[in-house]
Amino acid sequence: METKYTQKYSKTSELGIFDERNLVAYNTFMYSVEKVFGDIRKKGKRLTRARKAIIKMLLSSHALLTAPEINANLKKAGISVNKTSVYRELEFLLQNKIVQAVNISSDVAHYESALHPHHHHITCKSCGQIKDVGTEELDSSMQKLEKRIESLGFEVSDHSLEFFGLCPDCK
Repeated sequence: METKYTQKYSKTSELGIFDERNLVAYNTFMYSVEKVFGDIRKKGKRLTRARKAIIKMLLSSHALLTAPEINANLKKAGISVNKTSVYRELEFLLQNKIVQAVNISSDVAHYESALHPHHHHITCKSCGQIKDVGTEELDSSMQKLEKRIESLGFEVSDHSLEFFGLCPDCK
């Protein structure tokens, strides 16, 4: 099932992980994209070419991306925007809870889809490589800990648990 999207992106893998053999993932991805686009339209907001591409890029990837990396990926896809526009689009997407900022290091913000299942990250202290870490085993313990914190009168809005170490290449 070739569509305009698969013709443009599956063979070049500019924005993601999908190809013709992975139609279930592709269809799920496209449903998510169209839902996000619909939500933005319902709010009366514009869907610029850059906004659409950033949404597709972050929804299709499990990698954390910096604003300069997003800008470079847009340029590779033939979408020319300036650095300020990328930051403005990211701010819009943050405010609308479509993306989330992940501040692993104090000097650079990384962005990822806020629609992916909750997870944590491991960062290589040598090269800076960042990988997702599924922590399903911790979910019940984290819920218990959040309840304990709430019993102290705090309202937990979010949490961050990050791991640091050396990747296989840097060991």
